[in-house]
Amino acid sequence: MLNRWKERASGHHVKLFDRDNWVFTVTTMKRGQKGGNEQIVRLMEGICTCNKWQTFHIPCSHVLAYCAKQNLEYKCLVRRKKGTRYKNEMDFQVSGRNKGTSSGGASSRIP
Repeated sequence: MLNRWKERASGHHVKLFDRDNWVFTVTTMKRGQKGGNEQIVRLMEGICTCNKWQTFHIPCSHVLAYCAKQNLEYKCLVRRKKGTRYKNEMDFQVSGRNKGTSSGGASSRIP
């Protein structure tokens, strides 16, 4: 998928419109009935209006086009999917205690 997006990126036109916040527009190349669309990319937020960057967690062709224009390495933009599990008390280790030992509950009070 990334290789296909690299190929598409070569035909995109990049226009920076907010240098302070790293926001830019990318116009896709017209290919038959497809293309000619404008996408907005917020580089520092990891957002593109095509939603491919957010969905697949790798830079889309619009981001790759910007990186190519600015001679940036796109690999630093690859994000890991964040876990959705809620943390509980087992995820946090209390200093001075070993994992798996009783923390002074009812079982430690049995005579």
